[in-house]
Amino acid sequence: MVTGKRTATLALLLLSCLLLTACGAQRFITIQTERASLTPISDEIKKICIIGVSDPPGRPGTGALVRDALLRKLQESKRYELVEREEMRLIQAERMLDLAGVTAEKDVLENDVFADVDAIILGGISNYRWVTKSFQEQETYYEQVPYTYHVPNPAGGGSIPMTGYNSVARQRWVTMHTADGGVDCTFRMVDKKRGNIIAVKPCTKSWSFGKKKTAPPAESAIMSQLVDQAAEEFRMEIAPWVHVERLELKYRTFSHFEPGRQWAEKGLFNDAIEFFRNGAEAEPEDMIMHYNLGLCYEAMGMYEEALKSIETAFKLEPTDNEIIAAKKRLVVKIKDFKDGKIITPLVPVSST
Repeated sequence: MVTGKRTATLALLLLSCLLLTACGAQRFITIQTERASLTPISDEIKKICIIGVSDPPGRPGTGALVRDALLRKLQESKRYELVEREEMRLIQAERMLDLAGVTAEKDVLENDVFADVDAIILGGISNYRWVTKSFQEQETYYEQVPYTYHVPNPAGGGSIPMTGYNSVARQRWVTMHTADGGVDCTFRMVDKKRGNIIAVKPCTKSWSFGKKKTAPPAESAIMSQLVDQAAEEFRMEIAPWVHVERLELKYRTFSHFEPGRQWAEKGLFNDAIEFFRNGAEAEPEDMIMHYNLGLCYEAMGMYEEALKSIETAFKLEPTDNEIIAAKKRLVVKIKDFKDGKIITPLVPVSST
C-alpha cells in the first residue's frame, strides 16, 4: 500500500513537470552562496607597492607596460592603498632584488624604504612572443570574359549582334599575412612583515591572427590587450571576493538551467556565464538566457556587462518585475562602484 502511494506521488510529480514544460511556465530557483576567497589575504595588508616587472630579453620597456596595467587594475579594485615607487625611493632597493629567489627578497624587505608598506608586488616576464609573416600565395578568381553572338533580327533580314559573358578561372598572386603573439608573466605578492610570499600567479596569454589578406593589427595594440588580461588575472588572485548572497535564476525547462545552475551553485561563474552566453547567442529571443547571464555577471562584479544583458532581457519582456528590479539594482551598483563604495568581487577559477 505504501509503495502504491509512492508510485502515485511520483507519477503526479512527473505529470506536474510535464505540464510545467508544456505550458512554458516560468519558475525560479534560489542559489545560496557563501563569502569566500581563493587566496585569503589578511586585512592587515593595506598599503602595497609594485616594485616593478622585469623585461624579457631584447624587449626593453615591456615590464613597465605590465606594471602600468597591474597598477591600473589594482586602483580599480579599491582594495589596497597603492604607494608610488618614486615616493619609496625604490631604485636602490631594486638593485638588491634577485627575482629568481626569495633570499634577496627578504634582504630588500628589511630595507628602511619599505617601512610604510605592508606588502610588495614583484613580477617578471619569462616569454614575450610576436611573430609576423608575409608571403605570396596563388589565388583562383573568376573573370567575366565577353563574347559576341548573333540572334535573328525580329524585323526581318540579317541578325543582331549580342554580347554575352563567360566566367573564366584565372590565377593571381596575392600577399597573405599571419601573426602570432604571446606573453608569459609571473607575479608575486610578498608580506613585508613576515617576509613570506602571500600569492603567486603565473599568467600565460596568447593571440593568433590566422592567415588573412589584411595586415594584422599593430603589435602594441595586441600585446597591450594580453598584458591587460594577465594583470586582471593577478588582480583577481589578490582582491577580496565580495559575493552576492543569493541568485534567483529563472527557468522554464531544465535546458535553460543545466549545467549553468551547477556552475553557479559552486561559485564557478566563468563556466556559468559561458553556458548562458552560448544559450543567448543560440536563442537571441530567449529572455531567460539573457536574464540568467546578467545575474552571473552581477555575481562576478561585472556590473556594466550585467546591465547590458538585463537590458536585452527587458526589451524582450518589458513588464517582468524581476527584470525591472534587476535594472534598478544594477544602476545603483554601477554608481556605488564608481564612487568607491563597493569593490569588484573575486571570481572563482573555472572548472577547466
